[in-house]
Amino acid sequence: MFVVTKKLFKMLIPFLLISILLIFNACSIITNKNNNSDFMIVSHIESAESMTSKPSGDYPYVTGSFIQPFALMNLSQDRIAIHLSTLKEVGIDTIILQWSAITPNGIFQDVYYPSENSKTNHTDNFTASNIAMIENLLSAAEKLGMKVFIGLNNADEWWNFGPTNKAWNEKQAETGLIIAQEIYDLYKIKYPNALHGWYYVWEMSNGNIIKWPQANGELLNLYLNGLTKIDSSMPMMLSPFICEVDGSAEQTGNKLKEMLEVANFRNGDIYCSQDSIGAGYMSIDKLDKYFSAINDAIKNEVGLQFWANNENFIQATWSAASIDRFVAQLKIASKYVTGYVTFSYSHYYSPDFASTSIYHEIYKKYYLTGNLPIIDCPSTPEIAINIINGRDAIAVSMTIMQNTYGIKAVEIFINDKLIDTITNDHIESNSEIKLSSYINLSDIEKNESIQITAIAYDLNKNKSQIGKTEYTKIN
Repeated sequence: MFVVTKKLFKMLIPFLLISILLIFNACSIITNKNNNSDFMIVSHIESAESMTSKPSGDYPYVTGSFIQPFALMNLSQDRIAIHLSTLKEVGIDTIILQWSAITPNGIFQDVYYPSENSKTNHTDNFTASNIAMIENLLSAAEKLGMKVFIGLNNADEWWNFGPTNKAWNEKQAETGLIIAQEIYDLYKIKYPNALHGWYYVWEMSNGNIIKWPQANGELLNLYLNGLTKIDSSMPMMLSPFICEVDGSAEQTGNKLKEMLEVANFRNGDIYCSQDSIGAGYMSIDKLDKYFSAINDAIKNEVGLQFWANNENFIQATWSAASIDRFVAQLKIASKYVTGYVTFSYSHYYSPDFASTSIYHEIYKKYYLTGNLPIIDCPSTPEIAINIINGRDAIAVSMTIMQNTYGIKAVEIFINDKLIDTITNDHIESNSEIKLSSYINLSDIEKNESIQITAIAYDLNKNKSQIGKTEYTKIN
């Protein structure tokens, strides 16, 4: 056995140090900080830069993604850097953190940075879930050259009050501006590029704007005027949504003009309209008319930018939208907007948060080329029967080729009656899988023949042809 004595260890130290430095130099990740997280984040930066290519033509693609705090709550700075690096692969350089504190009635219930105000202004059930979360996000973004819009305070009462409860809104604005000032003082000098702007959390519908254009404009001013005093160079983004049943496109545009006459928007502020396709509030064939009306209202508002928040989800199932539907939304918006973000690439397409890498890989091909892939449906299941000795049962196994959107589930029928649904935990494009099901035959008579059929479904509910086989129970 080779024993390293203290004396020998001291003699080896210079050689160990030289070896370590050579290793780091070869990996090109030497930094002037003695911090393992910094080394790891630098490697993510280099990886993202080496893997990222530029789009090949003039077509719309998103450059920003919303993300809700719960998704980052338990992630280290390095783990956040991995996520951001994935987003950079598809041209996303902007993150909108949807809120930074929960403040019912203007009082802190939860907060994601070390707030001094929350120490004395909090609810009885106050908890600071992770006060390092916002700094972890900003630090990773700064190193990766990304921008962050920080959402201020959020509270469920908004959906009951809207802009009509003046006292409630004034208290929330007061708390929101305290939050902005605290975050600015803590992080602007430290992360000057990452801490880019603010997000106005309160979501207005077009119906809300139609009913109360004056009140909404005045509420916006509580924030705009206060944020200007903190730093007039930092833009504010808001993201109202549109709903067909809440008012026509013409009404929406006319009342939006009235609201804009009241609101003191500054050069660089962003009106980022949700398209509401994912929520189901807007049909895609009517989206053009509404965005046209919003554009008409905004285009004469000096300095105010019109962006789209194109939704990449299906609210009915809280699942990801197909890439072709998402791209169709982008193309409609492209006639009117100068920027695109989404709710939410992070939650629905990014492979580290979603359950599959398929959406990311398909969208990445679109991002790089402007072309959508041909959508191949799942192949017809090939069914094999295995008799289970000593039991009144069989094992049905199916071989299926996962095509564009993989295989999410397979339904198995006996004599046209659904008897089992198998889900696939390894969803991948262009790979073969085998799934099996144990089927009890106690209700089948001896010598009775049964027809077994199977249908495979991919992530976007495209289905295969029906796979068929017959089986005769012989004992």
